[in-house]
Amino acid sequence: RRRAEALRLHGLLAHWNQAVHGAWLPPLLDWEEAERSRRSMERRVRRAAHLEMVKRAAWPPLQKVPADAEAPELARLHALWGLGIGLRRGALATPTVQALLKDPQPLLRAQACKMLGDAPAAVANDTLGKALVALLTDPEASVRLQAALALGKARVATALPALLAMAAKDAADPTLRHAVAFALAGCGPPQELEAVAS
Repeated sequence: RRRAEALRLHGLLAHWNQAVHGAWLPPLLDWEEAERSRRSMERRVRRAAHLEMVKRAAWPPLQKVPADAEAPELARLHALWGLGIGLRRGALATPTVQALLKDPQPLLRAQACKMLGDAPAAVANDTLGKALVALLTDPEASVRLQAALALGKARVATALPALLAMAAKDAADPTLRHAVAFALAGCGPPQELEAVAS
């Protein structure tokens, strides 16, 4: 039972009295522990690899991976996170990120938005600000959320009308509502927000 608790197998724990005598239970717990250990090791190796590339300022290879639609999604994400470090340090320009804002994979678009939110100076580029504003109408909620947060962190004043439209459209979702409120606080001057509120 302690192993199942440590693995947080709540469904199994809820039916423990029925499952405890099953011959399948010990192998299942063994498999689960082994798989989680393997995944944890892979995650640490991938993280160490992208951090090592950042340390060496190996920007060209890092820029190629996220742009490669054939590369595994996880590899693309790790390279994107490495690029984010370079962007925050001012060591990179933004064209690679701009292309990822149009990527067919929603997770890549959302993470590119998040990366720009973490490097608000990069969004001073009017083209990136406009690209983030356009993503406020993305079909994926996670992309809209990260675009709104990035705009708020970068204080893109021209985003105000699009943020108000998003507020009306996504009013039922508390997470998106919070993202819009955060973005409005960052983008809109208090007088303008008061005028909109009244």
